Amino acid sequence: MVCNIYSLLTHFFSIIICINLTFWIALLDICTLYFIYKDAIYGLYFAFFFLIIGIFIISKSYRNYVTKLQNVDFIQVEKLDKFDFYYMIILGCILLISGIFSILVHTHFFISLNYKIRVPFLSLICIGVTFALVIACIDISNVIYLSINKTESMKGLINNKKQIIPLMTYGVILGLIVGIVFSVLNLEDMRINKFSDQLINLQNILLPIIIIIGILAGLTITVFADYRDEIYENKDGEFTPLKQEEEV
Repeated sequence: MVCNIYSLLTHFFSIIICINLTFWIALLDICTLYFIYKDAIYGLYFAFFFLIIGIFIISKSYRNYVTKLQNVDFIQVEKLDKFDFYYMIILGCILLISGIFSILVHTHFFISLNYKIRVPFLSLICIGVTFALVIACIDISNVIYLSINKTESMKGLINNKKQIIPLMTYGVILGLIVGIVFSVLNLEDMRINKFSDQLINLQNILLPIIIIIGILAGLTITVFADYRDEIYENKDGEFTPLKQEEEV
């Protein structure tokens, strides 16, 4: 009974925290997208930021992929992780494209486009911003968790693929929706005073999406908190899950 109450409270507080974080991420998405479009300096800064992160993610994913291919004992692991590898490569490419678009939005050609045609371009930039913020939130939450709850395993609160991949997916979905709504409402062409007024309306439109994604993120973190990525060993030519010792 006590365990059930503790579990429910853990889920509840995780959901509340994730809804709040999702709200602030959406708000930062909107403001960042606005200033990237309005200010060339912001655009150049985020272009550089996206390019660095994108290159880092692609190079790290590729390096891990090649390392596993070169190790005969881990061929089976490589097959199981192939989806994760391609997924991270795609996200890295989206960041690179977001960096390029952050510069192109200040060209005369882009500014002269109809606001409806700008939708996919601004949506990609918004996905890049959201993805970067999600990574930052994961890293910060792990640092805080490890500083408060020191364990021998030194594993953070978010430490396995069952948590990280869905959280990144939620970030991509949130960024895409925010970018589309932002572009359709043509907020990028508004003056700062009108933009501030429309910001509240935009938040009200996005509130149901924010709540849904916050709930999903909160449940993903708590439900898969004890999950461990399987490690495989080669036994007589067959790959079998290697038993991992239980934490004391």
